[in-house]
Amino acid sequence: MGWGLYAFQLALALLFLYSAMPKFSDLTSFYLFVRGMSPVSMDFLIQMTAYFLPSLEVVLAGALAVRRCELAALGLLFLLVLFYILILTRAYVLGLKVPCNYFATEISASYGIPRDVILVSLLGARWWESK
Repeated sequence: MGWGLYAFQLALALLFLYSAMPKFSDLTSFYLFVRGMSPVSMDFLIQMTAYFLPSLEVVLAGALAVRRCELAALGLLFLLVLFYILILTRAYVLGLKVPCNYFATEISASYGIPRDVILVSLLGARWWESK
């Protein structure tokens, strides 16, 4: 892998680290958001999800920097962003605004869905190239 592709991976890692920080800084708000989006009312699972998602972003961002783990990290981040697209689609259908984790503002889901489709395309292309 050339330095350009590795720099791209590091930029992706920084993006996911930056995305996890607002979630960690206000776990209560993120928990309330996850609870509001959940179709089930299992409070323990919702609480675990609210803690697990930002932790997973941090771990996978770190794994992107380790060349030995890059394929697994890219694949799991691809699935994570697909999950986020599903959440944004649900928010769009319900007419909700969602917290934008990249820029710490509220956005319309109609903006977040195309942004995440681009991100999942980049992750998929990078994963395919590194196979």
